[in-house]
Amino acid sequence: MFLIGIFLGSAAWWVILANITHLLKYQLATPTLRIIQWTSASLIIGFGAFGGIQFFF
Repeated sequence: MFLIGIFLGSAAWWVILANITHLLKYQLATPTLRIIQWTSASLIIGFGAFGGIQFFF
């Protein structure tokens, strides 16, 4: 039961997030979306690098 709750909660979170993103896509200008994309990519790469460094050292 616990795992089903985790799965349904995660699925609901992604559905909500995808819908919000879809709605905002048409309201934000292209330069703003580029800034959001670069910021998100930088954070993901940064967290990945930090995790890799923590793992090996």
